[in-house]
Amino acid sequence: MKNRTSLVAWSILALVTLLLATTPTWVQAAPVAQEPGQNLLVNPGFEGISCDPSSPPGWCYGNWTRDTFTGIPYAEIYTPQGWVTFWNEGINPEDGRNYGRPECKVIPNQDPFVGPPARVRSGNYAVQQFGFYRAIDSGLYQVVTGLVPGAVVQASAYAHAWTCDQDAPPLSCGDPHQMLFRVGIDPNGGTDPWSPNIIWATGYSYDEYHLIGPVQAQVGDAGTVTVFLRATAKWAYKHNDVLSLIHI
Repeated sequence: MKNRTSLVAWSILALVTLLLATTPTWVQAAPVAQEPGQNLLVNPGFEGISCDPSSPPGWCYGNWTRDTFTGIPYAEIYTPQGWVTFWNEGINPEDGRNYGRPECKVIPNQDPFVGPPARVRSGNYAVQQFGFYRAIDSGLYQVVTGLVPGAVVQASAYAHAWTCDQDAPPLSCGDPHQMLFRVGIDPNGGTDPWSPNIIWATGYSYDEYHLIGPVQAQVGDAGTVTVFLRATAKWAYKHNDVLSLIHI
């Protein structure tokens, strides 16, 4: 397929839930401290939390921080509190070009994001990631500690994408496998988004929300897991827009 120039590639993530799941019969899990169905994440809806007074100056404002997986703050990256922004700058195997570092910001459920189609599925805020003239392979992760080893956690995501070379109407066109959604859990709390230890649920969804997942994982010996939200574009379309809502 011929490579296409991209004006914008961005990702919107609206609400996240990591839950303790019913233990499958094949898992001999230890008793869990949390109740099944309990949300285990900090700031799952990206609505914001109180800033840590010990945060470095300029690191935490309103409902966003400067947290990135490299530990380096970037002026164009506004990460929702409790989360970490990550991205891939390696080679895109589809076109041989490098993925780009995205811009990221917390957006309100107001014009121009109300649609149609709506860019925030529920609540007051969502997370927008985008890159100009390049494809992105990026997302967010959160480490969850204090879990009982052997417990089973589960996550899934409602998601949709707008991928097209045309501006209007804002609906998808082209390759039906253009934007791959992933919802993942590292059962040992690792923070490498490309680790083979991550258990992934994957799927495609365009222009309206559909469920991706669920994915289940058994908590490792350290009692820590990491939840990943990730979207990967195959081609550098003008619009590579992804939106997701993690939910059970």
